[in-house]
Amino acid sequence: MTPKPQRRISLQLRLILTIVFVAFAYFVAQYRNAVPRASSADTSLDTRPLLPPLLPPLLPEDAAADVPSRFAWVPAFPGAEIQGITSKLTRGQISYGFHFRTARDFKSALAFYGGKLKEAGFKVNIKDSADMGGELHADSIDGKRAFDVVAAKVYSGTGTEIGVTAVQR
Repeated sequence: MTPKPQRRISLQLRLILTIVFVAFAYFVAQYRNAVPRASSADTSLDTRPLLPPLLPPLLPEDAAADVPSRFAWVPAFPGAEIQGITSKLTRGQISYGFHFRTARDFKSALAFYGGKLKEAGFKVNIKDSADMGGELHADSIDGKRAFDVVAAKVYSGTGTEIGVTAVQR
């Protein structure tokens, strides 16, 4: 019976495998240092809410029905098919967001929202970046409402993609 010859891994392959393993170990060590750890003895992390919520959060399926009562002040863009309705309750303020696409250019969309909000008594600030898109931020005089629009030129096809966020405190 003759013994089987042992396979030898080339020096280059061993070197590459060693580098890969060392890089992986370094990555794991960096990741562990970056992620905060909570110990069972640490009582400074209290997960209870500071205050009970004042209003229930809006859910996507009932947000559209709740818009007239909570967000009646949000201007309705003509012909917009609203998509991706989101809502969130954070520290007593409710935020409501959605997006849509329009055939209009972004400057006319920002002008529409700016005009409607100025009529409603909001302080409006519009920024546009040449021909790529723009942003609008508006605050109510009493500071209880804020409104943000981000408009970006659509790269495939024509028109503008609009993202809207409204906040009520």
